[in-house]
This record gives sequence, structure tokens and C-alpha cells, in this order.
Amino acid sequence: MKNSLSQSVEDFRKLMVQAEIQLNPGFHAVCFILDPNKMADVNKQFQPFMEFFEDFASDYAFIIMTHTNNEAECERHVPTKSDPKGAGITSLFRYCKDKALFIDNRASQKDQMIQVILTFIDSANAAKSIPHYSSRFKDQAVAADAALQEQLRREREAFDAYRREIENQEKNKRSCSIM
Repeated sequence: MKNSLSQSVEDFRKLMVQAEIQLNPGFHAVCFILDPNKMADVNKQFQPFMEFFEDFASDYAFIIMTHTNNEAECERHVPTKSDPKGAGITSLFRYCKDKALFIDNRASQKDQMIQVILTFIDSANAAKSIPHYSSRFKDQAVAADAALQEQLRREREAFDAYRREIENQEKNKRSCSIM
């Protein structure tokens, strides 16, 4: 899910909750795609995701560095921690617990690189006690939906009881008018 910088925080949260509800039992990875040629707005671009998930999803968070062959090349692109321009990038790497994967967009074997990325994510998740992440927002949404369903059930029962009462009154009026 791509974050539009012009999107309101509330709209963003609604979209994220909706996405989480649709992922059953939960998502397996949050991948932050970084292009080393476009790293100026990393903080603005990814901060809403990190704030939304807080630290709850960091075990499932990965960086995928595009246009990059390996870790050494990645480190050349990433500003050092002392560089103020790199604060957003540094916080993203910290959030993802330095789990960075690489894909060279110019390579002919992108399928193999994608397979390596997916295998790495699967292996990392297999080592966890729960291989998927389901947030408190999904739990809240499920609970809210259950409460709504219960309210609708009660309202249907009340409506049915009211309808039966009216039908019984109509029957009584008809039976009284015959006599």
C-alpha cells in the first residue's frame, strides 16, 4: 500500500485498518521499498506507516533497496547516522532492525532476486512464534464488528417482536369485528 503524502491521517488509518481486516490471519511482511536515487523524502513517506504500526510490526518489517546489488552498495547509498539528512533513513533501518534486502532493477534475473527476498522473509518469519502479524487495530475492528452484529441482532429481534404484536392486534380486530 503506497502512502500518498496528500492523504489525511484519518483516511490513511482507515485504509490501513481495512487492509489489515482483509488479511487473514494477518500480514507476513511490511516492505519499505527504497530507491537510492530518491531518498530525500523517506521520513515523510514512511513515517505514517511506522507511527501506525508503532513497534508492534518491526519484527515483520523489511527494507527492499532497489537499484542495489548488495549490502556494501546499500551502505554507500545510505547516509551515516551523523548526517542530519539521513535521520529518516536511519530511523527506518532501525525500525526494520536492519533487515535490508536488495534488488538490482537492471539485472536480467529479477525473478531469482525476488525469490531470494521471499525466501528470506519466509525464513525470518518461520523463526518467530507467530509467523504473521495481526495488530491491535484489526482486533479492535473485529470486536467493533461483533458488537455491531450483536446490536443488529437485538434490533431485528425487537422489530420482529413489534411486528408480531401488530399482527396479533390486527388478528384480534378482525376476530372482534366478525362477532
